Amino acid sequence: DAALFAAGLVREEEATGVSSLVLPKTALRHEPPDGEYMLVWNNRIVIAGLPSRPNDIAYSEGGRGYNNIWPVANQIVVRDSNNLPIRGLFSFAGVLHVFTPRSIHTVEEVQFGDRLVLRATQRVSGIGFVSHHGVAHIPTESGEAIVGMNTDGLYVMNALGTQPVPLIADWAQIGGVNKARLADSRSAVARTLGLAFFTYCPPGSDVPTRVLVYDFANGAFWPWSFPFGVTSLAIATTEDGEESLMFGCDDGYVRTMVDFGMDDGVHEIEGMV
Repeated sequence: DAALFAAGLVREEEATGVSSLVLPKTALRHEPPDGEYMLVWNNRIVIAGLPSRPNDIAYSEGGRGYNNIWPVANQIVVRDSNNLPIRGLFSFAGVLHVFTPRSIHTVEEVQFGDRLVLRATQRVSGIGFVSHHGVAHIPTESGEAIVGMNTDGLYVMNALGTQPVPLIADWAQIGGVNKARLADSRSAVARTLGLAFFTYCPPGSDVPTRVLVYDFANGAFWPWSFPFGVTSLAIATTEDGEESLMFGCDDGYVRTMVDFGMDDGVHEIEGMV
């Protein structure tokens, strides 16, 4: 119990008789931890990509109507057999997922005394995703699926805890990519049009001048080429349901494509891979 008490997992009142949610000063962070990836899940803020702990996730206290309390003990290790760093988080079917390039883990809340803490379980080995911002939710006939990039290709996970399968088994199918920069890819989904978009750098370049378009309604895909780097993607939707694809560009401008046509702005696209 002494070890648990020191870790903040046993309430102070059990040792001192003074009722308190967590130990003051010693058990609470003074501020949220720094990290590269963040996700709000189940009334908690979950942070990964911690500078000195790349295999850990930290999470705020949840279930009390606010999530700005950060016990020191709210941090767990999520590690695969290759000891690869966490590359991102996503929620799928209401379940928190944590991934590395070669694994996918689910995280659940479990009861520990009078508190709910998080516990991770590895569900997939050998394949994962490489970009937190490059994972997209797409609608399917059975619900939703997760599509994301890996160094091998573009993969889809169709059901909770299942092995992702390749949509593009080899990046050579679209002319190749700079695999070292795939962690910087971004994604967006135009649901009414059945299209998902993923940015990437072409071979030999560190500038993301390519956007992979995945037509999930018809199972087709093709690459777009841009004269500028696309550093972010978003879908803006009007009150009438009209979707606009927004491109955040490395020259400081935001560009938009309101009317999705089967052309590149000049010439009609006559074929798809």
